[in-house]
Amino acid sequence: MNLIKIKGIDIRRIRNGPPKVSAQKLADFVGVSRKTIVNWENDVGCPSIIQFAKICFYCKISVGKYLMAVEQRRDEEKVIDLLSVRKDD
Repeated sequence: MNLIKIKGIDIRRIRNGPPKVSAQKLADFVGVSRKTIVNWENDVGCPSIIQFAKICFYCKISVGKYLMAVEQRRDEEKVIDLLSVRKDD
């Protein structure tokens, strides 16, 4: 089974927007500490899929498009264009 690991750089890029969201506001929404968000961004642990879904919801990122982009990145070793995975308003 191939599990997708959510990379810290992706969480940081999602949080830094646009729109930019503070680590504290995101932590409050997800239900974790600010330090936990910072740790995830530094690849010290990673969020559960539920926590990641909350991050995506708060930052208006499509989880499905993100996961497809991760799969493409794994195959092609590319950087994910997070603007392309934003939800349409």
